[in-house]
Order: sequence, then structure tokens, then C-alpha cells
Amino acid sequence: MDEILATFRPDLFAGKRALISGGTSGIGLCLAKAFARLGAEVITTGPSRARLEPARADENAKTVRFEQLDVWNRKAVDAFVGALDRLDALVNAAGVAKPEKECDEDGFLDVMDVNLNSVMRLSMAARPLLARSKGAIVNFASMLSYIADDSVPAYCASVVIPTLVSLGRPCPGFYWLLRSRRKAWDRHCGCPGND
Repeated sequence: MDEILATFRPDLFAGKRALISGGTSGIGLCLAKAFARLGAEVITTGPSRARLEPARADENAKTVRFEQLDVWNRKAVDAFVGALDRLDALVNAAGVAKPEKECDEDGFLDVMDVNLNSVMRLSMAARPLLARSKGAIVNFASMLSYIADDSVPAYCASVVIPTLVSLGRPCPGFYWLLRSRRKAWDRHCGCPGND
């Protein structure tokens, strides 16, 4: 990360505040550390104390503020964001996959709620603050927004829409993507005859 961050001015985000969902691990945590190193005040969220504590212990994240937030809960999201007096960037990086459990309704809905619905919840809650600061929303997804993996059909479906919203229009190959996902879903979830 040092090599990448060295290409930016060290105070690029000085005086700016970023809120990053899913910032206790993976891409979200890397983004939180990067924003902080470039001068931003960073607030990042995670779903539980068990996820927050290891992230707080990261030596490279000492200036990051870690907060527990249930992104499944609209009232909790509204209250959390509503308590902020300003915001310059919202980064939607929360994500979950449940291999082999996504063909069950509970698993499917849980994945969609975190990966897709939380993007809407957080974006709508942050919109007034971002409008005031002329800030930005950045939606993260994964390569599975472009290719299908039949072990995580809900995950694949849930990351397409934030990707399209970020692009502002359907990307080339979008219709192929939907067709390939349907085939993967059919194979994995046992829907015969849909080749």
C-alpha cells in the first residue's frame, strides 16, 4: 500500500470526513487506513464487537474510529448517520457471502440485505450531508459482479446493482452476465431444464 499511497499528496483528504461501511477487514479496512494516511478523518463500521476489536488493534489504523453498526437495521443506520454533523465521502464496502447457504431463503435474504440494501440505506441516510459538502458515494462490489460463481448466487446478484449504480448505466456484457447468473443459479439450486 505504501507504493500506491506515495503517488498521492499526503494531505489529499485533510479536513475531510469519510464513512466506510464494512471497514473491519478486507477492502474496507484497507480503504479506511488509506483515507486516514491521506489526512481524512475516518469512521468505519462493523457488525459486532468481535469484528471491531481486531481492526482496532491494527497498528496502521490507530487514527481510524471504529463503530458498531447494524446495516440491516434502517433505524440504526438513520440514527448513526443522523448523529454526524458533516460528511464528505461515503464508501459502501460492507459485504458478506454465504457459500452453499444462499439457495435457502434466509441465507439469500441476509446476503442481499447486507450487500445491496445496506448500500441504499446508507446512501439515503448520508445524502443530505453529502449534498451539503458536495461529497461523493463510492460503492464497492467484487469481480463477481462481472462473472458468476454458482456457490454464491445471492452474492453475485447483490453486487451487480451497486456496480451499475456506480457506473451510471449498464456495462457491456450486462445481459450476458444476467443470463450466465441464471444458469449458475439453476445448476446450483436444482432448477432442471434451464440450460
